Amino acid sequence: EPMLVVTGAEENELAFANAPETPTTLHIQSNRNWTVTKTDLDWLTVSQMNGGSKLPATIRLSAEANDDLERSGELTIYAGACVQTVTVTQDAYPITPAITLSGLTDNTLAFEFTDIQPVTFKLYSNVDWTADKQDLDWAEVAPLSGSRKQEATITVTPTANGGDAREGSVSFRAAGME
Repeated sequence: EPMLVVTGAEENELAFANAPETPTTLHIQSNRNWTVTKTDLDWLTVSQMNGGSKLPATIRLSAEANDDLERSGELTIYAGACVQTVTVTQDAYPITPAITLSGLTDNTLAFEFTDIQPVTFKLYSNVDWTADKQDLDWAEVAPLSGSRKQEATITVTPTANGGDAREGSVSFRAAGME
């Protein structure tokens, strides 16, 4: 009867801080030869990927420091017909959200009353962002959201103005900042 006991992972889960100081250990005991595979864990070093059936083994898991979002993957231990999966997660790097606009003067766009040509400027954010228009039903603004770490080109297209001067604003927001 194949037997596999993996200890050291509470409820088959392991969590690392974003910059772990010390390795974590798992203990593997089996009456069959065993192997470990990694899925989505390029950032985790495993001290021993296989072992024999004679002695319990202690394997060391070392995580590289994380400079980005939370990440996770799976360690799977195989011994004969026995399989055990351990989910490994690592905390995100504490990122301070930032949005940078470029191609604007004083974060302002001004149009003559006859202008209907689109104007563009650039936005870069280290986190996902969204935008809201205020009093701007007279202009198209696109896109109104974007992904982290991708420069976006924001296009503002006014409609011709046959009346009084008008103004409005666009607010760009990301995780707790504007």
